Amino acid sequence: MAGEGHHEPGEDTLSTTELHDVLISEDRRRVLHFFLERDKRMATADELANYLAAPDGGFEESEQAKVALHHAHLPKLADTGIIEYDPQSNRTRYRGHKKLEALLSFASEA
Repeated sequence: MAGEGHHEPGEDTLSTTELHDVLISEDRRRVLHFFLERDKRMATADELANYLAAPDGGFEESEQAKVALHHAHLPKLADTGIIEYDPQSNRTRYRGHKKLEALLSFASEA
């Protein structure tokens, strides 16, 4: 899957700046919420696109969300090692990251 060979998902591999860079995007925060709210580790890009295109999701249609996911958000998350993304199969796997999840929770409460 894309992202392999970059960062390992260990707790000490991403700096606070890198974590903030991930979380600065509302769409990436929503992707992470998708996994955490459902307690899921795997999803297709279509599932994520439909989630982002929900009435409160920010995209008017899932095709727009799918393009943004494929070209921007999923590669960014894969490069950090937070997810694995295979663009051929459109499958993602959330690898988890406790520090990121804590920051995401804090950002959601603010």
